[in-house]
Amino acid sequence: LRQFLRYQGRLSGLRDELEDRVTRCLQQCRLEDQEDLKIGVLSKGAIQRLAMAQALVHDPDVLLLDEPLDGLDPLARNRFQTLIQELADEGKCILLATHLMEGLEDFCDEMIVLHEGKTLFQGAPRFDAGLEGWIVETLKAREAAGG
Repeated sequence: LRQFLRYQGRLSGLRDELEDRVTRCLQQCRLEDQEDLKIGVLSKGAIQRLAMAQALVHDPDVLLLDEPLDGLDPLARNRFQTLIQELADEGKCILLATHLMEGLEDFCDEMIVLHEGKTLFQGAPRFDAGLEGWIVETLKAREAAGG
């Protein structure tokens, strides 16, 4: 994994700070104990964390994450959500697309809910009865109103 991240860093022109960045990414993504493994033996959760480490090695200000929680068991999902929160706390801007609503309340500052390609809601999250419950009720109300 370390070798893979070094390669990714070199592709983007990192030289002097490469080793420090790779070490930090391995630690941030909780992969330091697996750094000598081959990618093919990793679990789904470890592969997701490696993809995050790959994105972070360049130290971007913005992260675009497409279904990063998909296919993860509850423990791996919780760990990944914690990592996302830590990155947001560091000032990273994170745009996350997901169908899994559970736990988003903990780190979502703003949201856009899309339904059939159209914006259903955009703005500050509403968590009165839980995010998923609110979405279901809104969709039911639209359906009942003929929209």
